[in-house]
Amino acid sequence: LLLFEGKKEATPFQLPKTESLTESPVVAPPVTDRTRLSLLRPLPLPDLDGLSKNITGARLVNLWLSTCPTCKNELTEWKEHAAEFAEAGVEVVAINVDPEENKEVWNKLDLPFTYRFGTPELVEKFDVIQRSLLSRQRPLPVPSSFLISASGELCAVYKGPIDPATIIRDASLA
Repeated sequence: LLLFEGKKEATPFQLPKTESLTESPVVAPPVTDRTRLSLLRPLPLPDLDGLSKNITGARLVNLWLSTCPTCKNELTEWKEHAAEFAEAGVEVVAINVDPEENKEVWNKLDLPFTYRFGTPELVEKFDVIQRSLLSRQRPLPVPSSFLISASGELCAVYKGPIDPATIIRDASLA
């Protein structure tokens, strides 16, 4: 019942007429190992064996395996855009995550980037970072890359191969 000021009687309340809702199917996105995560607020990083320190522009840390064709193709494609990376202030550090260091493949690729061998402890640090950001318990795939700002903060995470144009565009985040 509704009461109105100045009226002696209450009027019955009627629910407004609404159209009934119809069910729609829930479509989940496919699960893949390809993700581009651009952080709204850069994340301060712990020391990553010096990788988050002494950065002049942006640093793109790439984790790769010498037995991974996708990794080698990605690095080769980046080589073709090395001048554009430099112009955008992006320094590429390629971390070889093979169980045992094998510089033979690196030397054959003849890349203009900084090479480092990744210890299991360093790889685990990057894995923990990506798992905490993505709330998934899926292991870190290769290739994977992390864009770090001059102040040592994480700006973007790339799981799977990433094209040079995206990296150059995202460098403005760093």
